[in-house]
Amino acid sequence: MGADAHRLDQYNTDEDKYLNADETGPHTPGPTAEVIVYLMEEKKALGWGGTQCIGTDAGSAGGFEIPFPAHNLLHKHNRYGLASLTNLDQLPAKGAILITAPAEDRQRHRLADPRARPDPHNLIGRPP
Repeated sequence: MGADAHRLDQYNTDEDKYLNADETGPHTPGPTAEVIVYLMEEKKALGWGGTQCIGTDAGSAGGFEIPFPAHNLLHKHNRYGLASLTNLDQLPAKGAILITAPAEDRQRHRLADPRARPDPHNLIGRPP
């Protein structure tokens, strides 16, 4: 595997590669319920941000003890999750600040990709 093999965002123009699924389901990384609870309770995180995958949960998260823990626990506690991010490799591994804001023209975004969810956001990454 090359250095970029772990970067799913490099496949965001190829649906099959991006979803990384086979007959057993999608294979994308994601947090366990314990990780999400730790981030919310111990670190007082406002959300889970920074996945390059199609969603905030692992591809197999539907089979977890708490199904889709990032999605379910974050929303239950009024926190947010950011997914389908690109260019995270341009930020340092620690200390970067992420700023998110709704996209200016949601309708234009949906016209560009009719499959897009109606809540696209702009994300600005700022090094420490």
